[in-house]
Amino acid sequence: ELDRRIAEGDSDLRARMEQSGRAILDRQCDLFTVTMCHAQYFRCISQNIEVRELQREVIARLRELGVTEMIADMLPLSERILAHHKFKVTISGCVNGCEAPEVREFGIAGAARPVVTSNDCSVCYICVDRCRRNAILIRDDRPEIDFRACDHCGNCVKFCPNDVFAYEEVGHRIFIGGKFGRFHQDGYEVFKLADKETLFRALEAAVEKPDAVVTSVKVPPASPSSRW
Repeated sequence: ELDRRIAEGDSDLRARMEQSGRAILDRQCDLFTVTMCHAQYFRCISQNIEVRELQREVIARLRELGVTEMIADMLPLSERILAHHKFKVTISGCVNGCEAPEVREFGIAGAARPVVTSNDCSVCYICVDRCRRNAILIRDDRPEIDFRACDHCGNCVKFCPNDVFAYEEVGHRIFIGGKFGRFHQDGYEVFKLADKETLFRALEAAVEKPDAVVTSVKVPPASPSSRW
């Protein structure tokens, strides 16, 4: 069809098509998605990390890694590019995981490790009531944290009226290899609490060497009964 139209006098057709194609690429037709929880619209009371800033950084890194080009090169020329071909990253501001990070190719959830301070405790039991994992108990009028049960939600810090708790570390829980849909598969929790540098190193490894990332994890896929 191109040859026919060029023979009929449309001599600059190829140049115009290339220019049009480059204009489309300039509009960033990415073959990946980076979704966020509802903390993108307003400050969520459970939020541990800023999701909008992190989304911008993740998008920039995926473009640097050439994810769109990788996926396009992997697909046969005759195959249409559909939604399920895209690499999916999701960001949740807290461990509630409203964007289901456990079932995405790369999932991120904001996590915060608490610590008990020296401030006086009023023994109000708000921390015990707010802990969804029953990881806090009061002993001798002082709270104690069972870190075997703690899932780093940060509720004890957020709701204590006397600042008895503080953040020891705020970071990211990272899941890799999940799949949502008909053949549902929980991802691997590769980090329970990682800093941003580690997050981007994990993202780069997941993009460039996905098989190596999954096989290097020595734990089975996460499940509701064993994830913590």
